[in-house]
Amino acid sequence: ETIETLAERCTPYVVEAGLASVSDLEAREEWYHEALAMEKERIKLYSEMPARLAYLFAPDDDVPYEDKALKNAKKHPELQATLTEYLAWVQPRLVAEVDTELLATETKAWVAERGLKIPALFQPLRCALSGAPGGADLFRIMALLGRDKVQRRIERGIERMAG
Repeated sequence: ETIETLAERCTPYVVEAGLASVSDLEAREEWYHEALAMEKERIKLYSEMPARLAYLFAPDDDVPYEDKALKNAKKHPELQATLTEYLAWVQPRLVAEVDTELLATETKAWVAERGLKIPALFQPLRCALSGAPGGADLFRIMALLGRDKVQRRIERGIERMAG
């Protein structure tokens, strides 16, 4: 099935869920298709797509956090410091055409240099960005959200996961 067909079949559900209007989606067609492509392996029914995409449309200050995502994040006592440092490091790398595979490789090196384990960054980061305990590739998510949204979500995540 082509991405165009997938979009055609999922769009009524996305619109009905109140995530975006048809004209919003048409205005950001390339972005929308990328989002659909990223999630299509995770759905069995077209009607499941809005739930998979909802976090991309959520207000950056108030991404809904699933309990399990928050619990996973909070397992890491240094999460605030880790996210603060990572945000400073990643910001200049979130260019318009970010190479997500390169960013993944560089991020894993960043984690290793700090003597951390991957989940110490990835679990709080995923919670801050998507509010879910699992899902699509984190770096594709960051590319889709873009620099400003990533920054806002991480900053809010640092506040929201405190304590």
